[in-house]
Amino acid sequence: MKANPFDVYQMFFALRNHFTKESYDYFLYNGKVSASKDSFLNHRDKFKYQRLSRLVSESEMKDFLVANILAGKKWVGEFLDDNAEDIYRQYLKRNQSLTYMFSNELDKLFDKVDDVNDLFRVKDNEYPVILNAYLGNEVSIETMVILNRFIGFFDKFDEKLKDDYIWEKNRLLLRKYEPFVHFDKEKIKSVLKQKVLDKSK
Repeated sequence: MKANPFDVYQMFFALRNHFTKESYDYFLYNGKVSASKDSFLNHRDKFKYQRLSRLVSESEMKDFLVANILAGKKWVGEFLDDNAEDIYRQYLKRNQSLTYMFSNELDKLFDKVDDVNDLFRVKDNEYPVILNAYLGNEVSIETMVILNRFIGFFDKFDEKLKDDYIWEKNRLLLRKYEPFVHFDKEKIKSVLKQKVLDKSK
């Protein structure tokens, strides 16, 4: 079933607000924003929202928008670009194979350090190993979020990298993405525990 263009318009602004504003929470406000049908009908880009509503089904729209927001898209026209559907497919692929991807990315991370704790250590004038790996696209945003659920290193980075432009730019996206990441907690926990044990041998 195709999405209603007005619903897409509302969802677009709700999700964009969620990922760009500390004060707005998509889940807390149940995706509601102060966007009326009149504002939609008078919006200069209403035809773009109509085109967007035809790209994917109603049930896929949220994930489609989130995938492209994570890729840095902000304006509705960018969501109609040729690569938007590829970004969405890559997003689905990552989320459908989270455990496998997480396991592989842990191996890459653990190969970079002698001690697992060194991944999260903030040294003077240096970013932590895991943050550098994320910024270099060696580690997915999903792995960052999952590891933080178990280790809670975002709080440490907030403290140690306070006012750092690069961390500030990325922390909001990472934190705001957390409630969208769903995984088998026991399965992932088991993978993490085994990898840490293997590393310590």
